[in-house]
Amino acid sequence: MSYDTELAALLSEPWNESVCRGYTILALERCGYKTAVIQRVMSELHELLDFTSPQEARHTTSKVRISFLCPLIRRKATTRKGVVALRVLA
Repeated sequence: MSYDTELAALLSEPWNESVCRGYTILALERCGYKTAVIQRVMSELHELLDFTSPQEARHTTSKVRISFLCPLIRRKATTRKGVVALRVLA
């Protein structure tokens, strides 16, 4: 197994709630949610980040039975230069 310095640098960065919020917004936008819904989700996320421990959040992801892939996005089987191409299904 080779050592990936870029991945190691990413994994060594401290937890950042702003980054989490950014990923959440990007995911919701890619899934086609409207601004009003994204705002509601972000308000709820703000509360959860304040009142839910990381351990509780981790436990929640392990006990739910949902797909973590957006149904509007399909991954292509082929990649170019290690980058997975995404295509929005509309």
